[in-house]
Amino acid sequence: MQSPVLLARELRWHTRQALVRAHGQALLSITLRVPLSLRRDGRFLDAFEALCARVQQCFKQEGCALTPVLCARDADGPARHYVLQDAQAGKRLAAAFEEDHPGGLLLDIDVLDAEGQPLDREGLHLQPRACVVCGARPGSPCIVGKVHSAHDTQAAFLRVVHRLALREPWPDRIGRLALRSLLYEVSISPKPGLVDRFDSGAHSDMDFYSYLDSALSLQPYFAHCARLGADIDLAADALLTALRPLGLEAEQAMLQATGGVNTHRGLIFSLGILSAAAGRLGPDCAAADLCALAGQIAAPSLQDAPGDSHGQQANRRYGVPGVRGEAALGFPSALAVLPLLNSDPSPDRAGLRALLALMVRVQDTNVLYRAGEEGLRFMQQGARALLDTEIPAGYLTDFCRQMTDRRISPGGCADLLAVAFFLHSIDTPCSALT
Repeated sequence: MQSPVLLARELRWHTRQALVRAHGQALLSITLRVPLSLRRDGRFLDAFEALCARVQQCFKQEGCALTPVLCARDADGPARHYVLQDAQAGKRLAAAFEEDHPGGLLLDIDVLDAEGQPLDREGLHLQPRACVVCGARPGSPCIVGKVHSAHDTQAAFLRVVHRLALREPWPDRIGRLALRSLLYEVSISPKPGLVDRFDSGAHSDMDFYSYLDSALSLQPYFAHCARLGADIDLAADALLTALRPLGLEAEQAMLQATGGVNTHRGLIFSLGILSAAAGRLGPDCAAADLCALAGQIAAPSLQDAPGDSHGQQANRRYGVPGVRGEAALGFPSALAVLPLLNSDPSPDRAGLRALLALMVRVQDTNVLYRAGEEGLRFMQQGARALLDTEIPAGYLTDFCRQMTDRRISPGGCADLLAVAFFLHSIDTPCSALT
């Protein structure tokens, strides 16, 4: 009489064949690769669910979308089955995930073509999988010959799942990086016309500490946006609609933290969209790709009915793109100053240089609303003069005083500096700024 495990394996094979016939497409199946004794362990079951979602996300990013057709759990452990269009492309992506993702060691990702025939690595000239315990390739002789003890094998897989558990979830990391970008922006000092560590610039209703309170209130929002972005069932052009209720809740949290003062409304919009884009692209995304996807997400905002915010009033009066235009274009101004954040090991000096470059480049709607075109020219000329003369301390002090006296606050540029810090942390995860 066959054991329950062998019966489950036989039934799983027949189930896969039936799914191929029913759908007339290739089939990808994900199962746990771990010893049988661990396949009911909650740590491995949780890791399995998270890794299956990551596999779907990776495949979609590569243009090889998976359609779920069956989830099951039997004596042999959990299994998920998906149909896909291109069996060979699917097998190559599966092998890459098994090799490159930290959790790939825990999975077997098998592919049947549309005729129900299994594809193997050898047939696609891919290297065989390594042994989890000793790393030897191929790993099959270690398994068949029972080279390693059950204790050593189990310990090796436990180390893998432990390392995964120690890894910060990507949405939480996005929330932390977004928070850090807000804290870095307000901490750059001195900043012409803006709140910094030394004074409140052109603002009488906020200070450094109200900015800290506001930033801290928004971290959960950015992580939530990232989780929403990771939902592959939502198309990119539908994400903005889904993000808007979260943004309204975040505004209320901000206003409660600051006693009713708008400190970060622009960044709730910009960094919320970027957080969602980062959630969708995953930990290996580059700043340029992140901004391109953010532009797709933000594009529908250009069709919004005219609003009455200060930025929208300036947008209508002066015909400048404002935060919606910048976002829909993929944040070109923030991307342009990224090299400046690498120009100096001091975030203070690098951030000031990037801010001044933004003040020269950007038609800041906050400045236009407060001081008109004359104020914008004054700011741009002063920032250009500082950059051209290597930012002498005395001139910087005078310029900060003049900006404050004229009540000119380049809030849009400050928001883009925070965006640039966020993109920098995504692009250079091992940098001193992380």
